[in-house]
Amino acid sequence: MRSFTPAALAAVALALVAAAPPAAAMYLTPDLVQIPADRLIANLTRQLDAAPADSPERVRLEIALGRLHAAAWAQRSGPLMAEAPLEVTIERPEITGGPGDANALRGALAYLGGRGGSAGCDAKRVAARWDYTGSVVLEITLAAVKGEVTLPNRAAKVRVISQDVGEDAVAACLAARVRTLDHMPGAATAITARARFTFSQSTRPLIPFYGFGDSHVPPVVAAEAPGEAAQRHLTAAAAAYRRAIAAAPDSALARLGLAWVIDQAGRKDEAIAAYRETFRAAWKQERGLTSLGLGQRPIASEAAAYLWHLLDPDEDAAERAELKAAIDKLMVLPRPVTPIVIPLGAADTLAGLVDPAAAVAFDLDGSGQARPWGWTRPGAGWLVWDQAGDGAIRSGLQLFGGVSFWSFWRDGYQALAALDDDGDGLVSGHERRGLAVWEDRDGDGVSDPGEVADLDALGIESLSTRAAVDADGALKSDGGVTFSDGRVRPTWDWISEGGSPTR
Repeated sequence: MRSFTPAALAAVALALVAAAPPAAAMYLTPDLVQIPADRLIANLTRQLDAAPADSPERVRLEIALGRLHAAAWAQRSGPLMAEAPLEVTIERPEITGGPGDANALRGALAYLGGRGGSAGCDAKRVAARWDYTGSVVLEITLAAVKGEVTLPNRAAKVRVISQDVGEDAVAACLAARVRTLDHMPGAATAITARARFTFSQSTRPLIPFYGFGDSHVPPVVAAEAPGEAAQRHLTAAAAAYRRAIAAAPDSALARLGLAWVIDQAGRKDEAIAAYRETFRAAWKQERGLTSLGLGQRPIASEAAAYLWHLLDPDEDAAERAELKAAIDKLMVLPRPVTPIVIPLGAADTLAGLVDPAAAVAFDLDGSGQARPWGWTRPGAGWLVWDQAGDGAIRSGLQLFGGVSFWSFWRDGYQALAALDDDGDGLVSGHERRGLAVWEDRDGDGVSDPGEVADLDALGIESLSTRAAVDADGALKSDGGVTFSDGRVRPTWDWISEGGSPTR
């Protein structure tokens, strides 16, 4: 079992405070919620009306409005998935009993993340509400710690003192989530504190969530044919994109949105012309790229793909070949990846787990190209998705990082959270199905027989989806992996950049 002195554990929490926004603006990540399309559109329209006519912000708002109407068209009916328009701040706790460190406690509370539910609370009821404001005050009791603090170190008791957000389930879920936090500070005597969480409506544009995919346009998943309401959304989307283009002619994103809208309207010839304009605008900006950012899909390659399918295979063979060459060039560019590394040996530091200069040839970024990458050291393994159970790990698409599941993610912990069915911040029990760890013992980038083991074989009971940036700028989960013998060890989301393809 991993142990810390109370001072050391407090230092971990204080590191979080140092990395967070100052004063009372320690924000929790907003949840994804379902919001009626009309409310989203009305909210964004108000922001547009309030923006000065010459403000560059209007272009961003017009594109956001176009995306909203496009998403409403694609879904046909019902609410849209969007980032909750909430800002949740944690004020500095008030220590009401014992020699507690308020900053350390506040830092520990930052591990809450943005999940809306936890064991023992009505997460669905909370998700149904997105427009509440006010505050919740919790009383948190930490038991006395004798000697070293061991992880997990959780609150002995959490109770709701007051709430004026108008929904008891919000306060109950918040309390339930605080009870699951593993990194509470410790002291020789019991500590009691009161923490206030303030909910306010965000001024950010309410942009629909298109899914963890790599597309700049929404997936059309509705089975029913579009009715009059859907058609109005499509018309409104086109108008918003046209206004954005008029203000910013070089906006490839606005041009792609407009081309897609025209395509959805069934006007093939116009769509071809619009996709061509989009490709030219985006290719001018992206043809010189030598690498991609995390989660970046070039607009030129997306526009080229849509255009390629509309062109005639015979009459437009030359243009299709040009588009295919552009797609191939952009989609094999190296991009940073963020696989999760698991400690299996004695090392617990990132430097002891990964060798950045290893230059092992592997398709770590899921591009289809083997490139030299930094690699795990002996006694460390990559967290992998081995649903077939055959131990064949062929690319970074099977690792938990920025390209897991053929999608783009902010980091490996966000990808892992997609398996957290109950939203408690842990992947445990049946949620672990398909997960394994690859310890590449000979360091050759090939998953040889016996190198990939499922979690049960390694005695891994759970994996945490909660992480924070440490003092060195690395993304770390202190309670990352819990073993069946009670040991709790950290995991890391390692950011790596590959070199040129191996020939």
